[in-house]
Order: sequence, then C-alpha cells, then structure tokens
Amino acid sequence: MKLMTFVEPINVLLNNEALKTFMIVFTGILAGYTLQPVPKWMNNIFDNSNVFKLFVLITIGLTVLHPLDVEEVVLTLVMSGILLYLFSLSRKYDEEKSK
Repeated sequence: MKLMTFVEPINVLLNNEALKTFMIVFTGILAGYTLQPVPKWMNNIFDNSNVFKLFVLITIGLTVLHPLDVEEVVLTLVMSGILLYLFSLSRKYDEEKSK
C-alpha cells in the first residue's frame, strides 16, 4: 500500500497532457546526450537541419501519446516547436556569452 501512495502524486502529475508531453520531449532531448559522442555524419545532420530535429521531437511525442486525438497532435507540435526554439535561444546565448 505504501507504494500506491508514492505513485499517486506522479500519476496525478502525468494526467496533465501538456506537462506530460513537455517532459517526454525534454527527456528525449537529454537522453540523446547520453549517446555522445555520436558519429560525425549524424552530428552533421543535427547541426544542419532544424527540420530533422523537429521531426525527431514530434515523432517521440506522437509515439508516446498514441492513440492520438487532434488535441494531442497539436500539443506535440507546439511543445516540440517551443523546445526547439528554447534550445536555439540557449545556444545563441552561449555563443554571445563566449565572445
């Protein structure tokens, strides 16, 4: 019974679709860093293509949220775009800071 009390708050938290989608996509991004260093050809794809990055993030979100409804698809698209944009801003900030 103690285990149920431990997991209930987690279940309540993950019932929020927006938060769950954000957590899935964000942890997917961080999980990619556990594979560093990646082969150069793969690194080049990610360095040169925001479309590929967005495709990967959207695929993660849609796969985890299956079966889908329109709201979940829109949520995944929006969350993936926001995260990609935030990471892009963070990289630009780092570049400015290092000058």
